[in-house]
This record gives sequence, structure tokens and C-alpha cells, in this order.
Amino acid sequence: PSSWFLDINAPYQAPMHVSEVPWEVGFAETSKFLEAGEAILCKVLFVDEAKKVQATMKDRNLRKLTGGVIIDVAPSKVARIIGKNGSMLELVKKYTDVWLFVGQNGRIWMNGEQEGVQTATQVFRMIEREAHIPGLTERVKAFLAEKTGRTLDEEEEE
Repeated sequence: PSSWFLDINAPYQAPMHVSEVPWEVGFAETSKFLEAGEAILCKVLFVDEAKKVQATMKDRNLRKLTGGVIIDVAPSKVARIIGKNGSMLELVKKYTDVWLFVGQNGRIWMNGEQEGVQTATQVFRMIEREAHIPGLTERVKAFLAEKTGRTLDEEEEE
């Protein structure tokens, strides 16, 4: 095979041709680089008029993900999870010390101490449930402070 077929949390799988990865892949060597069940950070290269998708890993910061946990959230909540200029994500990162990538497809990859990952997961579930209720950021801050026993001063939060 000269392509991988990726589950991108969409109605159809997205093929990723060997020419769209940062490695030199010989004929029939695809499984030496990526196996079924492994996770990658990729982006949609294009969607054609027949709604066929092509994915790529040829860009900065796109790579194979090792370790960590992936959770699914509703793609419609991704903007609220990220926050204005990434503010909500920064808040979660500062309190939990967890590495995070949030995909527009609703997949979130987290890597860090188990307690931090669990706390971040709880926050994302809270945002999913309460995104429509005013005062969410303050509730998230209070939850994180209580869960982690940490308080961040206003300067550090900016």
C-alpha cells in the first residue's frame, strides 16, 4: 500500500499518501512507519468537490504522537474549549502542567502526569456541558484552583 487511511472523526476516512509524510517510505513499507491504532497530528490538505479528503503531515509541528491520552469532545465545542486567543487552553495548561493539542475535529491529545490529565479531562467535559452558561471561565478557574490546590495571580494568567 502507498497510503494510510485515517480516522479523522468525519463521515469518511481520510487517505494520506506516502508523499505527504516527512519520512522516506519505500513501496509496501507503510506499516514500518505508522501502524493501525497509532495517533498522529496531521491536517486536512484539501477536500475536493466530491467531498474526498486528503491529509498531510508535511508542515511544522505535525508528527506521530507517542504516549498520552486522546479524548473526543463535540466538534461544536472546540472553539469554547480553546477560548479567545487560546485563553481557556492556557488556563488548563498552567494549572495542570499537561501538554495539549486540540483538533478542530473534536479530538484532544493530552500528555502529562495522570492527575493533571484527569483534571484537564474533567474541565473539558465541564466546558462541553456548560458552554452556553455565562460565567464559565470563572467556574473553570475556581474548579482548577480547587482541584490542583494552586492559585495563579492575575499577572501570571495574562
